[in-house]
Amino acid sequence: MLAIFYFAIPVGSGLGYIIGAQILQATGKWQWALCVTPIFGFISVVLTLLYVKDPPRGEAEGGTAFEKSTLTADLLYLCKTKSFVYSTLGFTSVTFATGALGWFGPTYMELALVKQSLEPAPSNAPLIFGIITCIAGIVGVIIGSSASTYLRRFNAKADPLICAYGVLASVPLIFAGVVVSEYSVISSWVLIFIGEVCLCVNWTIVADMLLYVVIPSRRSIAEAVQILVSHALGDACSPYIIGQVSDSIYASSDASIHRYLSLQYALYIPTGVLVIGAFFFFLTSLHIEKDKAKCSFATHDAD
Repeated sequence: MLAIFYFAIPVGSGLGYIIGAQILQATGKWQWALCVTPIFGFISVVLTLLYVKDPPRGEAEGGTAFEKSTLTADLLYLCKTKSFVYSTLGFTSVTFATGALGWFGPTYMELALVKQSLEPAPSNAPLIFGIITCIAGIVGVIIGSSASTYLRRFNAKADPLICAYGVLASVPLIFAGVVVSEYSVISSWVLIFIGEVCLCVNWTIVADMLLYVVIPSRRSIAEAVQILVSHALGDACSPYIIGQVSDSIYASSDASIHRYLSLQYALYIPTGVLVIGAFFFFLTSLHIEKDKAKCSFATHDAD
């Protein structure tokens, strides 16, 4: 079920690029694309109110008797759950990279076409990137969910290790994708696609790890903290950082070749961040068994 739920993130992002590009091409104003989001949001809220039922916390695990706790106590509990802390930091590195690629990827490819003296197609880059994001998200989520289900039977640390190796595998692919765009945009698209597949392997697994290392009564705050940290320190700030670095390299020149090179150098930053993220997932593997056992004991002991 988590795999189906987490299709929404990459597929939704990809559809955003595609729909946004088509609306821009049709109207000449990108602002009109923002009018689409509230429609889907309204439909989602109505469907949630009508059909989503909130079961008692812990019912699936067989334990529902949990005492209420303060926000401070919940946050202290989460800080002491090392596998939650490390997996959140690892996942933040993934959102940092995807945010940077999502923001600057289409622009970078347009500049690469200009550098190759080819006809730039500004409207095509967001469309292609959207298609790549959708497909990579679907493939990555399926691979991650399937690998987790299968390998967990043989190794209790399988989930964080899958995340770690997936992030590590994406590093040379994304790095190469940034480099080869100077010579072949098509090859660059292919490499970035495979790299994004490796990154999307994480989506379902990270959420699943949270569910089995955090007790039911604190999962909502844990999810909120993970979302806040991963976006605030990830895809919310990475475009700003990459943009500032890119602008500072060739600040005195607006030539397309200089814009391309400065953005290329800046896009090396996410690959370094991903290496750090893989390290955090490896750290998660050192604590996942202990935290899972503690959560299971606390859940069933609550009754």
